[in-house]
Amino acid sequence: MMKIRSILLFTVVFVAFGCSNSSDGPGDVLADSGAAGDAEGKLDATDAAMNDALTAETDAQGPGEDMGVPPDGGEVAPDSLPVGETAAEVDDAATDVTLPYGATCGGVPILGAQGANSTAECKACMDASCCNAAEACAASPDCIGFRICFATCPDDPCKDACDDQFPNGMDESDAVAECRNTNCWSECNNYSCIGNVTYPEPTVDTYDVAFVLTDLMSGAGIDGALVAVCAFDDVDCENPLDEGLSMADGSLTITVPSAPTGLGAYIQIVAEGYPDVLGYYPVPPGSTTYTSGDPTYLSMVSTQTLGLLSDMVGITPDPARGHVIFRFWDCVGFSAGGIVASVDTADASTKVVYLAGGMPSETLTSTDDPGDGAIMNIPVGKAVVSGNVEADKAMLGKLNVIIRPGAVTAINVVPSL
Repeated sequence: MMKIRSILLFTVVFVAFGCSNSSDGPGDVLADSGAAGDAEGKLDATDAAMNDALTAETDAQGPGEDMGVPPDGGEVAPDSLPVGETAAEVDDAATDVTLPYGATCGGVPILGAQGANSTAECKACMDASCCNAAEACAASPDCIGFRICFATCPDDPCKDACDDQFPNGMDESDAVAECRNTNCWSECNNYSCIGNVTYPEPTVDTYDVAFVLTDLMSGAGIDGALVAVCAFDDVDCENPLDEGLSMADGSLTITVPSAPTGLGAYIQIVAEGYPDVLGYYPVPPGSTTYTSGDPTYLSMVSTQTLGLLSDMVGITPDPARGHVIFRFWDCVGFSAGGIVASVDTADASTKVVYLAGGMPSETLTSTDDPGDGAIMNIPVGKAVVSGNVEADKAMLGKLNVIIRPGAVTAINVVPSL
């Protein structure tokens, strides 16, 4: 049930995935289908304050149908653990069962992007930063029962049943997820597919994509925006493949060619009071973002707001150059932390800015939760935007894009082939 949720338009757009009702699942990849965001680590791309969406564990447990994750948007279940344990079984064997895949502090399943197979780096960070939250969960039969149940579930109905079976442990479970997302986001991301990712061929030639354009600050629909579907080699979108005008509530439906990574074209958006947007919205393998039938929300930032945000970090947008707004995604549909962004056409005037808590940061050197940022003042023309894992320099993904004067190129960067 992995579907895209809200697209963050820093005047731009992002694509996001939907998930189950827990907070340990992946998130939405830059394009939102309008459902609530996943609390555990999901990426609900556009929420009210520029991606303030990772707090309630209730919606964040399961990434979705991205790489190697169960198609239900849940965590990866360990082969060695039984599925659907009862509360009594959990009480009797919690410590023994959870230690193999949880932090040693409390023996609680970490979940999140790495599912039930947490790396040593993730466990060490959780032990160092989240001991109190983990031990509080371990002391609650419902909390540890819920997290074991969720970790061992193979599908969404099973995960939903976990909520019903262990209703009194969500506060403690959410605290574990929030601590993980706050302190160990990059350490607990999933980069296991790097260098070995595959994307299935689409089963249809085109998708009818329902977009809803809204203003990021007010949430109001954007009426009368011209949205065009443009071939990747049509630099100025002179021959649109399809186009339409948004209605008063910001909605419209357009037909877009399919591709293994999602859409086989870019989306051009022209609206009064907003920078022109060129949207590139690939999604991870297994995502049902464009097949679910759910609307994709594009939250746009006005020209005035973009200028104010740029002023916060001392950057003056050059009208003769273009800008990129990005979000990076890991192998299972979680926004990616600890990623260094670059563009191959950068010069001395080009600046990279990462977001912290939804606002531009002057100190970050890589992506924070939820993996967003901007590259300002890029020379006009074709460019390649790349993301490398800061810790080991491994290439996560790259994307060929078009940069136009005064326009914003909004992109999702997913693991590359």
